[in-house]
Amino acid sequence: MQSRYIIIGLMLYACACSLTEEAKTTGLLSSDQVSHFPNGDKRHEMASTAFYPKFENHAGEGVYIRKTYQYSKNKISQIIQNLNDNNAFVVKHSDSCNLYLELYFDKDLNKKTACLNKFPVPAFWEEKVFLGIQESKYLPDDFDLYIIEIKQGIFIGEIQRNDEDDLFGYPEWRNGLSKGVAISEERRICIYWTEIW
Repeated sequence: MQSRYIIIGLMLYACACSLTEEAKTTGLLSSDQVSHFPNGDKRHEMASTAFYPKFENHAGEGVYIRKTYQYSKNKISQIIQNLNDNNAFVVKHSDSCNLYLELYFDKDLNKKTACLNKFPVPAFWEEKVFLGIQESKYLPDDFDLYIIEIKQGIFIGEIQRNDEDDLFGYPEWRNGLSKGVAISEERRICIYWTEIW
């Protein structure tokens, strides 16, 4: 019985490790859209979550892939330095100018904001559950979100929202792309993300 669970666990881990490759080979995500993910770094990977229209019946909703890694303090410092050198924009998950990408879950996190610059970021529901912090609406303040790229527009042909299907209540962000890394130096955790809606 126990060996069956070990085999199932290994199969799930193998599937999770190949998510970025699967996304590229299915044509859903380009190499550029997942280029910030670590290449083949399976030793430090803790969790993966993904949603592709190929696997589900929600082709009009969006595509996302997120991978969680745990690294040494030195490796975290190197990642942060690289992100800073490449001008990543840093926000907290609870910042009032964020627009939360809640493609499939409870959609009540977004509130109207007067901010001129709005930053679409993941809601991180699965990661909060995995990290044991699901009682909070936001990732804890020890996480900094390094936004590598956000763009308005249609990046996957199947995802075209109607006026009434506006995700945030801001027409300019009806469709778009967000990619980055959420980092907690305290926990030594990096959560890489790409989301397209």
